[in-house]
Amino acid sequence: MSDTVLELAGVAVEYGRRGQRVRAVDGVDLTVARGEIVGLVGESGCGKSTVAFAVMNYLGGSGRLTGGEILFEGRNMATMSARDLRAIRGGRMAMVYQDPMSSLNPVMPVGRQLMEVPIVHQRDEIVFGQQAIR
Repeated sequence: MSDTVLELAGVAVEYGRRGQRVRAVDGVDLTVARGEIVGLVGESGCGKSTVAFAVMNYLGGSGRLTGGEILFEGRNMATMSARDLRAIRGGRMAMVYQDPMSSLNPVMPVGRQLMEVPIVHQRDEIVFGQQAIR
């Protein structure tokens, strides 16, 4: 088994805007080894979130990977089926958003929201206080 968990090679991402394509990320190379922690740091608007969304293969309708490749545990994220992506997202990889106020639902207990990932992706029952969450 390789020690490389994530590899980005020449990654380029574009978004559609008013009939034009805008290149948001151009030529990103990155390797993450098993047990290594990597942080993306940069100015607002430099493409940190776009790189993370590209890794998750979650660029939405207007974004697309236009160059390079993204390998997770040796598998090309761009060519995975929706089923394979669902099996990886949340269980094997996840995004941590920088602004929890726009990511969390203020009318739902935080614990219940945090338990959503293991419940959805691992089909486990989680005991939260006195209440089992399914």
